[in-house]
Amino acid sequence: GNIGLGNNLSYAQEIHELSKTLGIADKVIWTGEYAWDSDEASMYLYSADACVFPFHEGVTLNRSSLAAAASHGLPIVTTQGMFLESPFIHQKNMLLCPPQEPKSLALAIDSLISNPELRQQLHIGALELAHTWFSWDKAVERTIEALKRDDYARAK
Repeated sequence: GNIGLGNNLSYAQEIHELSKTLGIADKVIWTGEYAWDSDEASMYLYSADACVFPFHEGVTLNRSSLAAAASHGLPIVTTQGMFLESPFIHQKNMLLCPPQEPKSLALAIDSLISNPELRQQLHIGALELAHTWFSWDKAVERTIEALKRDDYARAK
């Protein structure tokens, strides 16, 4: 179709239309908007079975959506770009697929559905990732370490 090719539909409308075009509209739950300071996002994440991020350039630590999914212990399926940051470990804290390969994403999602042990491993791995990289305590520790390195470098 012509989705994304300059028609006058908003992105949300495009996605709604895409679900109809793909014949999955009856399987998609649209949550709608919610206040940024509400607990609704957490409620939705805790009720999800997994989270899929088909990032065009691949996963990176600066993705807030990834941090949110990991902190809720969701098994994560995402894409690996040209550069992969060291915290991301395939089959330990996420399943990694090549970008722009829908079949690869579909196979990874299918493996989560059929493998409860893998889902559990990714759940635990996501929580560990969140604790190590996305918690306030660890962020403060890394900031202090970086400041100490700067002070040490200036002292030389």
